Amino acid sequence: MNDIKKAIDALKVLSSVSLSWFGTAATEEQRNVLENDINSLDLAIEALQEKSERENPKALTLEQLREREGKPVYVVYFSSSCSIKKPSEWLVLKLCNPTVDYPFVVFEGERLNAMYYCRGWIAYDHEPKEGERNE
Repeated sequence: MNDIKKAIDALKVLSSVSLSWFGTAATEEQRNVLENDINSLDLAIEALQEKSERENPKALTLEQLREREGKPVYVVYFSSSCSIKKPSEWLVLKLCNPTVDYPFVVFEGERLNAMYYCRGWIAYDHEPKEGERNE
């Protein structure tokens, strides 16, 4: 388990403990302090989770890719038949609804065959570190 995961787990325990104390707080001031603590812990957990996702991105599934229409994704090519330009690039997703009649995922300036997803190309929310790509 890496340090970020350990920190997230520890903050979740603290948040849970603070939440359990919230119901037993005797005064409004104590409840306000605990509420602020819980909100701060939740923000820290969210920030660490986002950092972890950026540092250790997982490849998107086609379903997750569909949810990112209109947004940039980082595309990595494994096969020279998928791209003659470069091994990876940021592309804005235009359409991800592949069918038998039209098996393509459409980006600005690029159209990739969905049948080669995870075999010839793959997409991420964040650029993966070298050597950590799901190739």
